Amino acid sequence: MAELPTVQRSLELYAGLMEEAKERLNVIFDVAHWEKIPPKYVTEFCALQFRMLCEIVALGSLVAHGDIGTLDVKWLKDEKWQAAEIMKALGRLHPSFFPRQHKIIRNDDHVHFESVRGAITKEQMTTFYGKLGESLHMGTLARKLAGQAPRPYTLEEIKANAMSIHELLSIHLITLIDGTIVGCILRASNLNGRTQMFVASSSPPPGA
Repeated sequence: MAELPTVQRSLELYAGLMEEAKERLNVIFDVAHWEKIPPKYVTEFCALQFRMLCEIVALGSLVAHGDIGTLDVKWLKDEKWQAAEIMKALGRLHPSFFPRQHKIIRNDDHVHFESVRGAITKEQMTTFYGKLGESLHMGTLARKLAGQAPRPYTLEEIKANAMSIHELLSIHLITLIDGTIVGCILRASNLNGRTQMFVASSSPPPGA
């Protein structure tokens, strides 16, 4: 593991990425309620925000596993920016790199984190990221002349996708390759709703 000052800076960087993710999620939910905007423009705007959110998750994973952990990801930082490529490369280095959704369980004086399901998965995010590109390009002239265009997302789809990403990020843990746990609470009540980061004691990685 890196020395504490470096780890602290990296945790602050990760928290900053999560603050940006939170802002983008808020904007998506706001735009999804603006019924006077034509659906295709809502789709295009939200598709851009979703792409940025996927890239934030990928960049956050680089920070966690490289700057906080021990994976050599410098080449990824220098060469890659597309979320799908970053996640594919990280998956080869450490199959369990992706954030995992959790909830906090409080029993008397004891607090622990319990894994839950329902948020977007690594595979779903990779597929989603690829499909979003279709909404951000005009396509070929032939397709345009033929009247072919990507189907606009419904408002329900936009809200569901945003909620799935929010559920992933709201409270999540990342297991580093040495078993160390990096945790994130997106809206910590003790920090007036700001992001709280922490590093937990080492434990065996899932499946070890």
